[in-house]
Amino acid sequence: MISNVFDYSEFESSSEISKLLDAARHGDATAQFKLGVRYVSGDGVRKSIEEAVKWVRKAAENGHAEAQHKLGQWYNLGIGVTKNPSAAVKWWLKSAVQGYAPAQYDIGASYGNGYAVQRNDREAAMWFRKAAASATRAGATIHGRSPHLTEESGRQSATAASAAVPPRQRW
Repeated sequence: MISNVFDYSEFESSSEISKLLDAARHGDATAQFKLGVRYVSGDGVRKSIEEAVKWVRKAAENGHAEAQHKLGQWYNLGIGVTKNPSAAVKWWLKSAVQGYAPAQYDIGASYGNGYAVQRNDREAAMWFRKAAASATRAGATIHGRSPHLTEESGRQSATAASAAVPPRQRW
């Protein structure tokens, strides 16, 4: 029953929320993700972590990279789901292979720290480099090739990030 789910606040009109919900129900991964995020914040809908997880999971299963990363974060922290580091890494990896920089960073950190995967400094460095390059490309697009976001600065960031992973100690 829509009246029990929606709180038509000043943020959105009922017709806009209805259109978003209709698109989400018809499998639009971006609409599913946006709807899930709205349930987290209560933006135009009544806050509900259960509904948020439901819609973000649908978007993630439909290949939405940001939703996959978000679902991984929730598994990592136990937000709306049972905490599960292996599931977190699984969703981060799905997002990372699509080029989503925050997920690439999280996978790099997972390998660098041996978090839910076997520690592997080379894998960590590779994912940190990819994250820096992806973030550089995204930043350059957003900022119209900002001088602070060049390919060279991306390589420098990746080198610095790789150096931050401590070498494996042998006992």
